[in-house]
Amino acid sequence: MLYFKNIMVRQNILFRLFSVCWLLLMMASTVQAFVVEEARSQLRDGTFYIDASVKYQFTETVLEALENGVPITVDIHFQVRREGAWIWEKDVVDQHRRRQLRYLPLSDSYEVTDIDEKRIKLYFSRLAAITALGEIEDFAMVAEEQLDAGETYLMEIRSRLDIEKLPVPLRPQAYMSSDWKLSSEWSQWLIKP
Repeated sequence: MLYFKNIMVRQNILFRLFSVCWLLLMMASTVQAFVVEEARSQLRDGTFYIDASVKYQFTETVLEALENGVPITVDIHFQVRREGAWIWEKDVVDQHRRRQLRYLPLSDSYEVTDIDEKRIKLYFSRLAAITALGEIEDFAMVAEEQLDAGETYLMEIRSRLDIEKLPVPLRPQAYMSSDWKLSSEWSQWLIKP
């Protein structure tokens, strides 16, 4: 009987130890690698414009893929909703902007492409390219006429690595690995027309 109790105690301790290790592992895999900094809006000529900066911290796995010719695409998601809106209420604005980072080995440079605006810029350092990837300037978010006077609206922005834009053979590995599941939290602020 005493032997049986000792086994039960040991199993209980091992189970708790395993649970704590699993919890720590899950917390480590959900660390936010992208951070939206300095997001702000201003009303100019009847339109709210956004300026923001997204700090991208890619994992070593992603950077290795980039150096080996895999283009990295980020999706920047913008929303404007009435403050306190019910979940079924339509968003005033719900837009996605895509940007791509690519390494060009022949020129030893990095190309940042704004896919939606079809603009391409070259950088000679990876750090400069990643910084430029996260700069959002004068993005026309919403016209003042789309907003009801006297209402308060919630502007939101977040960014994530777009796994669907990776080469097809790499996608299954990316879906299974936390190294590729990179995103930011929503950055939110209120506006009033």
